[in-house]
This record gives sequence, C-alpha cells and structure tokens, in this order.
Amino acid sequence: LVINSVDDSRKPLFARNETIDGFENFIFNWFSWPNFLNTGITPRLGTYAPVRSPFGVPVPVPGTNFTIELWPLCHSSCYPSTAFLVNYEEHYFLFLGDTGPDSVERSHALANLWTRVAPLIREKKLIAIFMECSYDSSRIDSLLFGHLSPPRFFDELQVLANKVGTSTLSELDVVVLHIKPRSDLVDISKLIATQLNSLNTLDVNLIFPVQGRAFTLPGGKTCL
Repeated sequence: LVINSVDDSRKPLFARNETIDGFENFIFNWFSWPNFLNTGITPRLGTYAPVRSPFGVPVPVPGTNFTIELWPLCHSSCYPSTAFLVNYEEHYFLFLGDTGPDSVERSHALANLWTRVAPLIREKKLIAIFMECSYDSSRIDSLLFGHLSPPRFFDELQVLANKVGTSTLSELDVVVLHIKPRSDLVDISKLIATQLNSLNTLDVNLIFPVQGRAFTLPGGKTCL
C-alpha cells in the first residue's frame, strides 16, 4: 500500500480503528511518508479515504455492489488483527489476517467468526476461506506468536465443521496464506502443504497459491 501510494488511484481504505490510527500517526505523517490519506496531518493528498468500520456490520464499498464486514481476530496475546467477510450479490469469501488459535490466545474470536459464516456455508454462499498457516507442525504452541500450524489450522476448521457438519464443509475451497520462510534449506511451502494434506480428514479443497500464478474459485472467479 505504501509503495504503491505514489501512483495509486483514489479508493476507500476499510480498517479497524487501531489500523487507521497507525496509518495516521506512524506512516502517512510527512515524516515516514507523505500523507496520502484524506484524514490526519495536513497537507492531505487524499488518495485513500479511511473508513472506520464497525465490527459485524456490512459496509458498502462506494461505486460497487460489494460490502465488507470486519471481524476481530487475536494475533499474539490478542494483538489486534482482522478478518474481512466480502459479499458480492450474495457470493461471499472470507479473508483472515494474522491469527492464533483460540485455545492458545484464550480467545473466542475465531469461534465467533465461525458462528457468523456457518449459515453462509450451509446455504452454499461462501465461496472460499483465505486462512494463514505460518509454521510447520514441529512448531510448539508457545512459539506460534499468534499464528497457526497445520494441527492448529485443522483444529480451528474442525470447530467450524462442528457447526455446519463435516459433509457440508467438504470440498470448500480453503486458500493457504502467509507461510513464513525458514533460514535453512527446507522447502517450507512444500513441507506445510504435505502436512496439511495429511491432516485433511475434513476433505476441504486446499489451495496453495504461487506468486504470479492465477487460480480459479467456484463460479469461474479467477484470483491472482
């Protein structure tokens, strides 16, 4: 976002309050970077229009048929993170930011999110879930730092399956994101893919995106 701001087109910036505060105070502040917001310190270049979005309320995206609904997540001792439920004419996808498992974070954030999207899955309206899996299965809970490993990834999806039924969750597209590189020579993406596939008793359709390659979701929706 910051790198592209110099040549970007004008657009709304949907985020939770903490994120917008961070942009205004620490990034677009004419010290770290020019202020490309239409809020905050003057002068304001106005490329981005921050929208302080309430949780759990669909907010229209101006000039489109999209709405965006924000849900809070817990990232390492409940450091603020966000999930975005995007709706286009009753076709939804769910994009999760950084998140630890509820059991480790001592939170109900993911459980609340699963409760929200469960009816959409039962009604076949949720096209895909974009969800992180940062570390491989050898990572112990105390070193997850607000992320997921393959066992914890499926622990959370099992909570969702318990709400909708395993057969209902079967073949749902789940796009795996935010795999962290390792300093050794291990192909960590391949390792995590192997581990996730071996644990996939829920039979969800795991997708491992490759930078620069398109993939297609149900209904012919192509993603980069």
